[in-house]
Amino acid sequence: MSSSINSYLNEWYIDAGIIPQDGQIDKRIAYIENYVEAITREKILGLVRLYFGLPVVADEKVSFASFFVKSDPSFSLKNEVEIAVLAGATLVEVAETDSTFDSLAELLSITVAFSRDPIASAEMLDFIKKQFETDRIDTREKQPPKEISVPSKSLITSFQKQLEQESWDAESFAKLSEVLEKFQEGFSTIQDAFHEALETQAVYKEDSQLLWWMQSKWSNILNCSLKTIDKKNSSLILGWEAASFITNYPGPYSIEGILENVLSACKGKANNIEFSEVVMSTDKRFTSKVITQLSHSSLIDTLPLCKAIISSDNTERAEEWYPKFKRETFSHQEDLTRSLREYSMQMYTERLAACCYDSLKS
Repeated sequence: MSSSINSYLNEWYIDAGIIPQDGQIDKRIAYIENYVEAITREKILGLVRLYFGLPVVADEKVSFASFFVKSDPSFSLKNEVEIAVLAGATLVEVAETDSTFDSLAELLSITVAFSRDPIASAEMLDFIKKQFETDRIDTREKQPPKEISVPSKSLITSFQKQLEQESWDAESFAKLSEVLEKFQEGFSTIQDAFHEALETQAVYKEDSQLLWWMQSKWSNILNCSLKTIDKKNSSLILGWEAASFITNYPGPYSIEGILENVLSACKGKANNIEFSEVVMSTDKRFTSKVITQLSHSSLIDTLPLCKAIISSDNTERAEEWYPKFKRETFSHQEDLTRSLREYSMQMYTERLAACCYDSLKS
């Protein structure tokens, strides 16, 4: 099954206002596929920055663009829009075809999309989000059991007759080889099934911990009942806590319902709230944890809520940090207003993206 870039890259070029030359799209696709074969977590971070127009290290841009210069010497580093299209298309390719780095590409793209629009073709982001939902389901749904291959009764009987002969001939060795091959296939299937069982057990453990946490109505960070704290003060904390249970990326598809459930246990109304207000309202015991863990992270410009917490440190009013932060972080300069569940989900996704990135250390 071919990935989406084979069908849609030409359309994404046109959507970005670029008319590709004859044969150009096929060459671009070939080089995207080659680039993905040697993908790393650092390269994915660079692709996300290029796609969303975040500041990039010059070497990241040159390294990515050099793949396309090989097939097209006229390719220009100054063409920001085409580079953004190719970066977005590469993220789609990773999300759809790479079983190691797919979750990281999805999670980082989604965290940045909370505060920024892509430079080119938002449809590529839709493909990434669609694959994210598919992967969340696939992580939890059981795969059909594998059929174990063993030698048939007739094959073993035939082989026994060969053994009863006084001497072995070429047919005897052929029968032995056939029997051993069948056993080898069976052992390989059992080994694969064992590893899959371990992965399934890890998912069940993860789900069990999440459900116990949800039912307990207790904040591990604040060490108190959710009934004693306000929704506005704790929405980010609960998203962070939920992510702490997840090691099977990109996480469970039921997480929105879980966050809704724990938020409903807190005091106060579930009103929409401005971005700066939810940051300034969050308990300092939690914000100090975020600052300690992420203030020096290379990911911080892709994690808008965590970056805001760090930017607001040692300030008393939003006016001291928010205007500058908004100019650097948001595509649009009007105040961002979301529901508390959306903020909680965003913090969950940011924490998950950071943990996923750390898990992929070479």
